[in-house]
Amino acid sequence: MDVEKIELTRSEVNALTKAILYLKFDCEEIDSLFYCSSPIINSIFEKLIRMYGYQKDWDRIFSNIPEMNKSIAIDKIANYEKQNNRYFDEKTKNEILEKYLFPYKLDK
Repeated sequence: MDVEKIELTRSEVNALTKAILYLKFDCEEIDSLFYCSSPIINSIFEKLIRMYGYQKDWDRIFSNIPEMNKSIAIDKIANYEKQNNRYFDEKTKNEILEKYLFPYKLDK
């Protein structure tokens, strides 16, 4: 696996973090579901929130899923299914939801 290294300023990290949070929890475009639940996007996001020594703050922020964020994710998945006439089984739907809601953790 090739690994490239880049340097980002705190402002750049904050901008990317806000963009990912917007994509996941504010963007209403149904096609964004692919990106919201992407393991690659989640990996990037995890690296961003680990930068600059604020891990405890991020852990606190992401310790509880706001009900609104969870509703947006569930609704977007349902709308995707309806629009594409493609319905996921419950296991697949839960996996998509878990990846979508990252970095929040679903209660098991």
